[in-house]
Amino acid sequence: SGKQMISADFTLKGVLNSDSDEDFYNGTSEITDGRALSDDDVDSNYILVEEELAYDNNLSVGSKVTLVSSDETVSTEFEVIGIYKTSDTSTSSQPGRQMMNAMSPYNKIYTSYKAAESLKGESSTGDDTIDSAVYYLNDPENIDAFKAEAVKKGVDEDTYKLDANDDEYQQMTKNRKSDISILLEEVNSEYEHLKELNK
Repeated sequence: SGKQMISADFTLKGVLNSDSDEDFYNGTSEITDGRALSDDDVDSNYILVEEELAYDNNLSVGSKVTLVSSDETVSTEFEVIGIYKTSDTSTSSQPGRQMMNAMSPYNKIYTSYKAAESLKGESSTGDDTIDSAVYYLNDPENIDAFKAEAVKKGVDEDTYKLDANDDEYQQMTKNRKSDISILLEEVNSEYEHLKELNK
């Protein structure tokens, strides 16, 4: 299809690859058509568009769209490489045509972090390309070592907050301990019952 502009306020989120974005990582969002953004797309102008936004703007995989920075000083042509569906209901509005605001999860567009940087516009301050980075560690025991390595690699702690959240892991281990204690109670109960029967 021909070039067009998206008629909605939107949030443009730059990522290294979409699979590592929190919403895709935890299953809140999933690709329904086309493909995800990969590390190889870092120098591309590909975008992922939520299916409600795609429907409202008659977009499909391969569509070319022009996105304009919020201060309207920069415009860039992008190609839709994937359509995704979100189950995020964090706003009170309903999906679809009434939801024309940038904070709507349906109006989030993903692209490479380099392409997102190029659309910040002239009113953007600072030279940093990355506003935030999220890393998933395979073991919460590695948090302190990871933080130390980040500082060693040059992450400026005055500019960036190094934060760790192992709440999900703690909840999982708490549930697992609870399951084990219930199982032990059941085993003890059965053992006591067998002792009574064998008297």
